[in-house]
Amino acid sequence: MGRYFSIQMNSKQNLDKIIVDDGKKGILIEGDFGDLIDLSLLEDKLLEIQFSNGVLRLEVNNSELLQVTKKL
Repeated sequence: MGRYFSIQMNSKQNLDKIIVDDGKKGILIEGDFGDLIDLSLLEDKLLEIQFSNGVLRLEVNNSELLQVTKKL
């Protein structure tokens, strides 16, 4: 099962490193999201985490989140 994700940054100054490797090492994105502002689940399928420097979105549903958080 594939999972959609997106990373939105307010400024490239908040990015420390972006490495795109066509080989087997993959892709690395590092930076500073800043302070956590909000966390929401949109339409029971998209987790959106808002920070002062950007937004992270990840396709995951409510039952998956509950299952994983029980392990904490």
